[in-house]
Amino acid sequence: MELSSSRGKERFTLRPDAFFSLEDTTRAVGRNQVHFFVLADRRADRQFEKNFLAFWEYQTSGKYTARYGVRSFRLLIFSATTESSAELAKLAHEKLPQVAQSHFLFAALPAISVNILGDVFTRPSDVGNDVRCSLVPVRKNEQSANV
Repeated sequence: MELSSSRGKERFTLRPDAFFSLEDTTRAVGRNQVHFFVLADRRADRQFEKNFLAFWEYQTSGKYTARYGVRSFRLLIFSATTESSAELAKLAHEKLPQVAQSHFLFAALPAISVNILGDVFTRPSDVGNDVRCSLVPVRKNEQSANV
């Protein structure tokens, strides 16, 4: 991907740790899959800001559709600790446009090892609110039924 910087265009290679899809068989075909890239927080790699911006550029470019055949994706960022996960979510909150923030999900390994499908992820837009969400968004009719 090419990122704009103070020095002009900068080439940045995306290197996700994984890509996977989840299918919800209770939803209509064509609207029943959610796709994810995964990044592991390796403290040796301190290029998170560039990674966040590059993945958002990839999302808005649509180039992933030609390669993976999907309409959209989310980026999961796993960290060893709750503190490092919160630090990265805060960085994403500060650097990404508001519209991008629902596409990025952060979690600590201890939380996901208990229940990866539960409300254990933080979106950058929820930094400071102590709000958690799940991998797959709740459908609107399910949400109102649970209130």
